[in-house]
Amino acid sequence: TLIKYFKNDQAIFNLLTFAFFLRALLLILNNFFFDLPGSTFDARTFEYIASEFSNQYGLKVIFNMFQNDVYLISRIISFFYSLTAQSEMMAQSISLGLGTASVYLVYRLSMMLWDKNISIKAAWAVSIYPPMVLYSVLTLREVYVNFFLLLTLIACVSLIKNLFKKKIIYKNRISNLNNNIKLLIFIVGGFFILKYFHGAIFTGLFIFLFFIGYLFFEQELNNLKKGIIKYKIILLFLIILMPIFLWFQKILYIPYIPGIDEILRFDEVLLRRFNLGSVSAVHGIYGASYPNWTIPNNNIEFIPKTFLRIIYFLYSPFPWDLKRIVHSFGFLDTLFILYFTICALRNRRAIWENRETRFLLFVLITFIIIYGVGTSNFGTAIRHKSKFIFILICLAAPKLQKIRFF
Repeated sequence: TLIKYFKNDQAIFNLLTFAFFLRALLLILNNFFFDLPGSTFDARTFEYIASEFSNQYGLKVIFNMFQNDVYLISRIISFFYSLTAQSEMMAQSISLGLGTASVYLVYRLSMMLWDKNISIKAAWAVSIYPPMVLYSVLTLREVYVNFFLLLTLIACVSLIKNLFKKKIIYKNRISNLNNNIKLLIFIVGGFFILKYFHGAIFTGLFIFLFFIGYLFFEQELNNLKKGIIKYKIILLFLIILMPIFLWFQKILYIPYIPGIDEILRFDEVLLRRFNLGSVSAVHGIYGASYPNWTIPNNNIEFIPKTFLRIIYFLYSPFPWDLKRIVHSFGFLDTLFILYFTICALRNRRAIWENRETRFLLFVLITFIIIYGVGTSNFGTAIRHKSKFIFILICLAAPKLQKIRFF
């Protein structure tokens, strides 16, 4: 596939070949020499459940893919198990394929924001970013979320570009409308699939709808001041309110997102979660849990300490949190995130001036807040960040250092 489609573009060919063989090397090491970090617990559970689904349902598993649990990845793998035979290495190879494809999709998303040279830098950064490399060869949900979220965000950026073009030729309006409807269906379908991989990602759909609504409101503000209300504003307002109404009525269930009853006592729900994650269930005080001083003792401390936990989510483990050798992998992740953050801050003006990058920034901030307040240890934080950190890399891409191999 690499040779057929990218042989005429040497830069992309070199990038994807490197990304593939780096991941393939780790996959081989994991299967024949030693266990990679994160290759036990959840990874083996998902693989075991896949074999159980394959034995129980066979190819009929395709008819009950979407259930309100965390095993969509197991159902997908079980489909391939039913076609051939159970193989843990094959399950990991599916992740490898999706991980390599995600490197290319980062390039495509960046190309919609910047130029080719900048996009190549973003894709190289993703190809060597340790957590994304690691989770590309394990039977975990992270690489699946990467792949489908990238496809969905590419569609989101395309729709924003189409809706707010400066000039639209009249004879092309019908084809443009049809294309926009297809993109909207693709976006809703993409977030629907992502909901069953990890529910919190579904909030990206709300951010997209609110952002589109804001842009239309900004565009129609002069007409609204004159008392002119166009039908498309009313229609868009109803579309934005629909998922909120369904969530409020408890018809739309979003895993990991509190319902309307829990929102009213959100501080109690969060405080209980903070206390539950104060000590690692496996490694005790030598685990990856956040320090106890990050847990609020009263309502006055709640907001500042919640903010501190978000900082811990992004940049932990700090040097004083390193208690075991395996924690050094987390510290390497911290160095990468710090570098990406600095580059994004240096590029802040360009990010804010562009509609598409501003949308991606809002999505990134939303995910950081949601996962930041719901995470109590930096081991889990690394996995959660790897689901969407490519957004930060795309935003920081113009200021990233170019990688050269001699």
